[in-house]
Amino acid sequence: MTIETHVTNIKRLVAGSVPEILTKEQIVLSGQNLAAYTFVESDNVGKLITHAGISVGVGNPVAGLTAQAIDATGGDTQGTLYESGNFFDDQLVWPANITTTELKLKMLEGSDIKVTFLDVGQS
Repeated sequence: MTIETHVTNIKRLVAGSVPEILTKEQIVLSGQNLAAYTFVESDNVGKLITHAGISVGVGNPVAGLTAQAIDATGGDTQGTLYESGNFFDDQLVWPANITTTELKLKMLEGSDIKVTFLDVGQS
């Protein structure tokens, strides 16, 4: 008898039920190719763009997270956005200038997105 061992690495996205996960369809501005779980903000006409992060402690409010990859390179495209929810930090696509827990929490101020941080070694 042969025993097979399969190793799986299941990535968890949702960290809890508070706040409730809410989604919304919204237009993503042309010229972008966004990975799943990318932070987005609204531009001056209400279309989604990649969140720029924080510059000198000030940034635009987070509108939410992309619920799947969205390719808008060929024109404005409708996409699904997580408006609220509690997600694991290590599954999210953070802006390049957001490198510490303190900056991540600062960036999320005023949004309905909550993150849960895992200690190294937990999965």
